[in-house]
Amino acid sequence: MKKENALNILEDIRKSLNDNEGKEKALKTIEMYRKNIEITTNEKIQKLIKKQNEYYKKEGNNRKKIMNLNKKIDKELQKIFNS
Repeated sequence: MKKENALNILEDIRKSLNDNEGKEKALKTIEMYRKNIEITTNEKIQKLIKKQNEYYKKEGNNRKKIMNLNKKIDKELQKIFNS
């Protein structure tokens, strides 16, 4: 993660804490960033997305391979969001 991105995250959290509903909003903000970081650092998801992009370039949008990859990606995302 780049320093600028980390600073932006911390700034969002700081702003959340200054709101009237600060603590609750800050906790939701932290959870959102945690899940997004988990997604972007998940190697399995990254490999599936890379493979998906390769198939899009070669075969177009409606191929069975792409649909299967979409299902696998969705399954991995659901694991993260349901945790």
